[in-house]
Parts: sequence; structure tokens; C-alpha cells
Amino acid sequence: MEVNKLIKEALTTSYLKSPKQNGLFSQYIVTRNFGDIVPSLTASKKHNFLERYIPRNQRKAFRKAIENAFPIVRERLYELEMKKERETLENKFKLIGNILKKRIFDVRTKQGSVRFLFQSLGVKYYDNKLSFTGSNRHTVPVPLGRLPIPNAMEEYVSTGFVRQNHLMLEMLSEQSSENSPKLTATAIFLPMVFPKLYERMNTVHKKQYEIIALASYLQHAERVHAPFEKSPKDYIAFFNAKGFYFAKGEEGFEVKSIYTDNMTSYRLPKRTSIYLNSIPDLNASLQGQQTVINGLVEDGRNDLKNLWAGHLMERRMYDRTAFMVSVEKVYPNLHRDIIQHHMDNGLREILKVASEKLSSIRQNRSLRKGVYAVSSLLGDRGEKQKEVFNGFKDEFTDFTNYKGKGMGLSW
Repeated sequence: MEVNKLIKEALTTSYLKSPKQNGLFSQYIVTRNFGDIVPSLTASKKHNFLERYIPRNQRKAFRKAIENAFPIVRERLYELEMKKERETLENKFKLIGNILKKRIFDVRTKQGSVRFLFQSLGVKYYDNKLSFTGSNRHTVPVPLGRLPIPNAMEEYVSTGFVRQNHLMLEMLSEQSSENSPKLTATAIFLPMVFPKLYERMNTVHKKQYEIIALASYLQHAERVHAPFEKSPKDYIAFFNAKGFYFAKGEEGFEVKSIYTDNMTSYRLPKRTSIYLNSIPDLNASLQGQQTVINGLVEDGRNDLKNLWAGHLMERRMYDRTAFMVSVEKVYPNLHRDIIQHHMDNGLREILKVASEKLSSIRQNRSLRKGVYAVSSLLGDRGEKQKEVFNGFKDEFTDFTNYKGKGMGLSW
């Protein structure tokens, strides 16, 4: 049993870490040989644990036993995954039908906007069939005829966001159960990832979505803030810096945000309300929130991208954070103390490298233009002159074309 678990874990890990996850897990499994999973196998803590308790003179036999068991485990896992994938696709089909029946989104077949819904659930429509986005192995017949493709379709969507969107839509369509996986903080970013779909959400379900998203993000942020939080005032200040603010009502505290409708709120748990009520000058603290919140809105930082930049920083994904700050000019909505912590933790060096790289690109482009200008003055009208501007190449090499507000932070 332990050997079987070990092989399954190695196959799963090698699939998730493969640079090109082309096709479904079942398609990956059936093409693997034992040598393909050896790196994942030897890096496994479970493998090292088992090998440690096997006598040295039997370790070679242990490794051979794993290799011999591999084809059997692979075949069983392949059959299991095939069955699971078919059921998943059928469940997606049922979910889509339920969503359309409840009119959660105003999507239609004539304009092809229903494709936004398909894409957000990780499926595609072609030749009157529904299949997974990256594979045609499993299909479900859907007789919709010729379905136009909208111009604003996203080219690539993260599988992580597809999973979160699936869970969210199951909740909104009342198909989720207590045993369903829980939403994470990324649920609040779904309108940023699927803008064309969520702008078509009806008002009733949009409010339900925003309440659920606020709750999932609040729970995550409380855990992240905990190491920095020294008092209930810090609790408010950390959330304010992110664009969230609190209001006290008859039944306790509620949280709102600059990313959701002003009328949407989520009621805090009783223990959190008691915690905030312990602030001596509570009214002054609540009134002071408006200055921070208004400042974010006035600076144009009431966009989910600003919250996303801070989310990436908190997850220590510094390379992606540096790209957003230096290239896209999207600045994180995050408290100064927390920003300082991440700057000292390695972000400062990565930002410096990103800034130098961007400066070098701009300098090289400027120098290239200068050379061409000199050549034109000297009368050089040869073929090289045509390289002065290449719209396609400049689109991907000239980072100055990225537009942003450019609001600075005192780092």
C-alpha cells in the first residue's frame, strides 16, 4: 500500500511540475515510464522515510520492487482518472445548464458570449461538443450549432482561477455541498480574471458573490496579518491599507471594500466584533478610516490589480510583484509596515534588478533610434533603415508602451 501511494504521489507531482501540462492527467499518466518519475520519487519525503527504515542490504530490492509495481499502479491510476475526468466534464455540463437556467449571467449564444462562461469553467465548445480546454479526449454533445467567438476572449486562463470560479458558481447555483473544497482568497479576484463574464452577472447574484468573496478574503488576510498585528487598531489599519473598511451596526461590525458595491458588506464574527470594541477611542478610529480609503480612490488604486499586487507580495512571489510595479506601474495596496518587511526580506534587490533591466531596455532602444537618425542624416537609405520602427517587435520589447497611473510609494 505504501509503495502504491508513493508511485501515485510521484506521478501527480511530476505532472504538476512539468513545464508543459499538455492534455489531461490521464493522458500524461499513460505516456510515462518509470524513469520519468524517478526525480519526483527520490525527492519525496515519504520515499526517504521508507528507505531510512529498510536495511542497507535490502534497499536495492526495495527500489526494484517499486519499479516492478509501477506498471500496475500506473494502469489503475489511469483508469481511475479517466472515470473521474468523464464525471467532472458531465458535472461541468450540468453546472452550465443550472447557471443558464438561473440566469446568473446574461450570456447568449447568438453573440457567442456564452463562451465566456465555458472558458471560465475550463471547457471549450467545438463542432456541437463540449470538451476540456486542453484536451478532446472526453466530450459531451451540446447541439448549439455555429457559435461565434467574441473578440475579447482571453488567450490563457490559470487553472487555479478556473477551479475557484467553478467552486464559486457551484455555490451561487446551490450545487455545492459541505464536502466541497473551500474557496480561497483568490475568489475576490475573479472579476479581474474573467471581466467579460462578471460584468454580465445579474445584480442579485453579484451581491451574493461579493459577500462570499469578502468572507473568503477576510479569513485569509487575518491569518497573514497575525504576525504583524499588535492591537485591534492594527487590525483596522492593515485592512484599510488594502482598501477594506469597517462599519459598526446594531448587530456588530461589518466589512466593506472599494472593490465591491458600497451596499455590499459581510458581518464579522462575534469574537472579532468584541476585539474591535476593545479599542478605547473606537469612534475616532472608525472615522479615521475615511482618509485612507478616500486617498486610495483618489489615486486610482481602487482596482483589483492593486490588491493583487499586494497579494503576490504577501505570498513572496517577488518576481511577479516586481514586474507589476516596474513595468505595469501597478502599485500594491498594502500597509507600509508590511511592505517594509518584504522589502527587507529580498524584494528590494529584485525590484532593483527589474528597474535596471527596464532602464537598460529603454537606453538600448533610445541608442538604436539615435544610430538610425545619424544614418539618415548621412544619407543611408538602405534596407537597414526599415528597422527604425517595427510595430510588432516594439510591442513586445518597448516596456514604455505600458500605461499606468504611476502613483509612487515611499519605500
